[in-house]
Amino acid sequence: LYSYGDLFDRTTIFYVMSLLAVTGFVTLDNTRSGFIVSTATALGGPLIEVALIQNTQYYHYTDAGETGFFPLWIVPVYFLGGPAVGNLARFTWNQLSSSAETKTPEQK
Repeated sequence: LYSYGDLFDRTTIFYVMSLLAVTGFVTLDNTRSGFIVSTATALGGPLIEVALIQNTQYYHYTDAGETGFFPLWIVPVYFLGGPAVGNLARFTWNQLSSSAETKTPEQK
């Protein structure tokens, strides 16, 4: 979508990415804790990017977008990263928990 700038404007890209993020969240997670993680990721990721852009010369976007630092459509991209992080954390927790439960008292 982004490379077809004359076909799709920034608002359209933002709306499409937001729709994909919501659909992905509902499909892959759809929990309250997942929503909190997704929201924190959607807010925290761009804020970290702003700090990196302002304080280093090694991180930047070729198109600073609507914010002056990054294109606004990056926010829903980060939001959809929440289920990936949440599901990876749940998987790791479950693996560690089941591993601890299968140990005999002598192994603990």
